[in-house]
Amino acid sequence: MKIQTSDHFTPEALTKFFCSIEENGKLYVQEKRLILFVVLSASHLKHCLDLEWTDIDLEKCVWTLPADKSKYGSSQVIPLTDMMLKIINLQKSEQNDSNFVFPNLLDPSSPMSSKRLTLALKFCGLDGLSILYSFRPLFFSLVSDSDQWSVESVRNTIGHLEFNETLIKNDKNALKDRKAILEWYGEYMKKWANSLNII
Repeated sequence: MKIQTSDHFTPEALTKFFCSIEENGKLYVQEKRLILFVVLSASHLKHCLDLEWTDIDLEKCVWTLPADKSKYGSSQVIPLTDMMLKIINLQKSEQNDSNFVFPNLLDPSSPMSSKRLTLALKFCGLDGLSILYSFRPLFFSLVSDSDQWSVESVRNTIGHLEFNETLIKNDKNALKDRKAILEWYGEYMKKWANSLNII
């Protein structure tokens, strides 16, 4: 059954999506982890594909996206939730020399291939990479509808936090708020995430 992007806003479609990922023999476990990381971080797929170990601070539990990798042209700080950290630590325990958190399985010196991921998702009966792009608007809708945070806070989380020392000093709770939002979203997604049996 082909799952369209718009269907992803229902719990039933989320169940179908994660079941399709879990049952698909074309996807390696590292690719499933990447997909789950994209979902949980509410980040752009390209940013996750290009994620390097030097971008990660495990002590502070943050991912700093350099300006040259950001579509917005400025550095961003993305809080890492418990589930995101589990994925990162699993990737770290299984790698040797790659600079990338999600390396290409055939050539570890390169990031994972989006083309291969597209084909694998289509084998699942899914709408290629566009199905992953739907999770950012899904994140925005779910968090906004919870009425726990302002629309501005949710928008800031989707755009994440510009890595500006003055801004951080003036808004000490900004990163904590963003982490709280991502943790809440992660808890919502947890039952589906756990169905993958990869973290």
